[in-house]
Amino acid sequence: MGGPYYAEVGMNTQINYTTTENVTIGSENVTINGSYVIQNIYEMQKVQKSWIYYDFEPSNVEYYYYKDCVFKGM
Repeated sequence: MGGPYYAEVGMNTQINYTTTENVTIGSENVTINGSYVIQNIYEMQKVQKSWIYYDFEPSNVEYYYYKDCVFKGM
């Protein structure tokens, strides 16, 4: 039993970086023409993010499975 088996060998590399983006820090109710509207409040903040680089190489290997012997008698 057995035969060709597909496997990938490699590693994940995590790269951390800092960026600036708009972040919602709250919301407030605003009256416009007699109707209530929820308006979000944004603020520019530095945010820590990460990016993952997947570095894998394909590999074809041979896989074999041998059953254990069963003795019926000696």
